[in-house]
Amino acid sequence: MAYRSQTVAAGYHGYIALEKEFAASEADLRVATGSRNVAGVRTPIFQLEQGKAGASWGFSLIDTSSAVDEAAESFRRCLEVVIELAELQRNLELLGMEIKRAKRVSNALEYVVIPNLQVTIKHLSI
Repeated sequence: MAYRSQTVAAGYHGYIALEKEFAASEADLRVATGSRNVAGVRTPIFQLEQGKAGASWGFSLIDTSSAVDEAAESFRRCLEVVIELAELQRNLELLGMEIKRAKRVSNALEYVVIPNLQVTIKHLSI
């Protein structure tokens, strides 16, 4: 959807003019980070920090059409989704590592510790 909006805006304004508008509107983006506890695992939280309320896009709203606004908004939504996917990917990696660790502990108990304790109990009962 974002590329479609960009294509419509480029068709209306031309690629060179559109490129100049977007180059002039480069913003310093920040991602707020935090963490939460899920099943005993500290997982990250990523969130795109929003600018001040009413902050401009960085390009002239008078000299451009609504197609440029739609393209910029579409790309902003895409960026939010990419950040959300990065958070989900890292959460799944961390939870997967914790599941593997718990499985190793469970296997060690089942196949090593418990059988050794059973042998020890047998020797003590004799």
